[in-house]
Amino acid sequence: MLTTGTVSSTSTPHSIDSELQSTGGWFALNFSTECFFLAAWAVQLGFQASVRKYHRRLQVISDLTRNIKLLSASRSQWAGPNSPVAQIRANEAILIRWKSELERQERSKLCCDVVLLHRGLLQSIAVYYASLARLLLDVANCQMATGLSNSTQTPPLFALMPEWFLEDIANFLVFTLRHFPSTAILIDPSSQTTLVSLVLFVICHAHFVRNPYLVAKFVEVLFFCDPAVSGRPNDLHNAVKLHPLATTHLINSLIQFYIQIESTGATNEFYDKFSIRYNIATIFITWWREGFLKSLFIHEAA
Repeated sequence: MLTTGTVSSTSTPHSIDSELQSTGGWFALNFSTECFFLAAWAVQLGFQASVRKYHRRLQVISDLTRNIKLLSASRSQWAGPNSPVAQIRANEAILIRWKSELERQERSKLCCDVVLLHRGLLQSIAVYYASLARLLLDVANCQMATGLSNSTQTPPLFALMPEWFLEDIANFLVFTLRHFPSTAILIDPSSQTTLVSLVLFVICHAHFVRNPYLVAKFVEVLFFCDPAVSGRPNDLHNAVKLHPLATTHLINSLIQFYIQIESTGATNEFYDKFSIRYNIATIFITWWREGFLKSLFIHEAA
């Protein structure tokens, strides 16, 4: 399972074999280990897939609502006394069909809300993802006191981890922050500390990750926990400010990523690049106004 990982591009079959030999070679996994990794796969196939479908449904509801409003607002143009009867009937039929579909989508959304926004479910997933984050930090040789890795190059075991381990954790945090701006009830303090450590670790060790848009996912987590975005203070934002990386490497890493993303990917990815840079700019504005990192901004500008 782990040999299919794509976190880093530095792993080769030879390096994988060498790493396995150095750790004692292949060995049988115990039941708890199998359950741990199967749980990641189960959440990926179940909860994460449902969230993606949920967001598509929200987009459909938004589009239908906008189209119904526009067509209804222009009724005087297509349903006037001189308008063809066929056109009036066609537009009336479209309105009826759109309203029926909107009602169906809204009923489906309410059913999804009951499951996906259930606090007990989200709390359980947060605890599990904190355990997965702890594993990722351990294999990346992260020192919790500083938040930095002991390795300058991507650790081989970290490179073997599937990319979607990181992506799923980031997507989960973004989902909870979007729908529960104050996450105090959802994520317990111990899980919160570990998850914040992983978020900042990935941003400050972007060279450990092959895909820059995966790093951007973790920047998005910082964006959604920004009080200027969520509209209220939240525990994740406070935990970020208290983390050792926030007062040492985070500002420099975000500036470097802001510059790097411009030359990353194809030219048709302009909107994605713009969104990433907008997220970073919003984070910087909030931190500058709060003042606790102002000296680091001045140092970087010097």
